[in-house]
Amino acid sequence: KEFDNAMRHIEAYEEMLARQEIYEAQKEQERLAREQELEKERRELVKAKNTIKMRTTAYTVGDGYTPSTKMANGETVHEGAVAMNGVPLGTQVRIGGNVYTVKDRCGIDGTVDIYLNSIAKANAYGVVTLPDSWDIGYNHKFDKKTRLELKATRTNWSTYDALNVYFDKPVFGKPNDLSDKNWENGWRYAIGLEHNLSDKYTVMAGFAFDESSIPHDGGDFMVPTGLRRTYSIGARYNDKKQTVAVALGWMDVGTLDFAGHPEKGDAYSSAHAYDSFTKIASISYQRKF
Repeated sequence: KEFDNAMRHIEAYEEMLARQEIYEAQKEQERLAREQELEKERRELVKAKNTIKMRTTAYTVGDGYTPSTKMANGETVHEGAVAMNGVPLGTQVRIGGNVYTVKDRCGIDGTVDIYLNSIAKANAYGVVTLPDSWDIGYNHKFDKKTRLELKATRTNWSTYDALNVYFDKPVFGKPNDLSDKNWENGWRYAIGLEHNLSDKYTVMAGFAFDESSIPHDGGDFMVPTGLRRTYSIGARYNDKKQTVAVALGWMDVGTLDFAGHPEKGDAYSSAHAYDSFTKIASISYQRKF
């Protein structure tokens, strides 16, 4: 009888251990499933953070811009390599379903340049009609030393209605890259003052105001500028044989809001370009022979 009781206790204990093992196994499965979900979410987050929209171009040795066959990492140029700034050499990027390795540097920030082994593969062409413009001005001389100049320039940017690039061969399945612009005609107003300190030395000052010709539906990151105000000062020395002039300018570039076109591949539906401040310096030298 005591033996039977002992056996029942052992069986109950073994059953409890079995239930505990089943419980722990279930918990382990739940933990692994949760870890898999977290890993999936992490990968999706990393993918989202590492997905950027950049202008893609192509280059090859002999295209006039790439005289050397060596890349920034020391290797000889080959297909599968791209030139790109802002990331370490060796970084892999996925473009149009293909994976490339960053092995060279690009001359333009915000652009990834894909190496192709022939000019025919890298070729693309486009036609841009440059706008015509006309000026009207007024020059007033106060005396022999001081004069004032007023000028207005109208530029017919409406001729820049599109930037269409056509590829010799389809790139990522696209036979061309079409982008509507529809810029508007705009005015530039300028005023300048010049004063002769002597027969040889002259000081100058000026101000210019440029309207923005970029409509809300035609903006992009190539020229994301709004209104522009430019302030400048300068000085000039001249004698019978030579003229030397120096000038400093400060350009205040205003903000610009423009629409994106997700249906055409843009990664944004709207964008805002912040204002910026640019310094400009120039020097010129002329000599008579």
